[in-house]
Amino acid sequence: VTAEQAQLFRVYYGALGRAPDTDGFDWWIAEIEAGRHDLNSMAAGFICSDEFLAHVNSEDGNSIDNEVFLNYVYRTVFGREPDVAGFNWWLQILVSGEKSNVQVLVDMTQSNEYAELTLNPISQFATEY
Repeated sequence: VTAEQAQLFRVYYGALGRAPDTDGFDWWIAEIEAGRHDLNSMAAGFICSDEFLAHVNSEDGNSIDNEVFLNYVYRTVFGREPDVAGFNWWLQILVSGEKSNVQVLVDMTQSNEYAELTLNPISQFATEY
């Protein structure tokens, strides 16, 4: 698995809580390699998807409450409930507009902590891919 493929996998796995399907993974890799998309636009696509919205229980169409978003991402990315300090730090970043939920998702899925947590799922995916 290339570094680019591992990054893609982590966004997929963190956003949707599952390994990518082969067709979807291949499409996103081709789009990124062609320069039509990057991790941020891919994450934006996931956040707006019906699958993601169903997971976060969005009550407002495409609008996702920052606290609901952070709780969901903490659970899918880190496999745990958020710690108070970390949650408040990310919440402030979202509320201030310093970063969007797309940027927060990408940052969290590309963190060292998540890279370590996904070593086994990425290896498993690579053997089946």
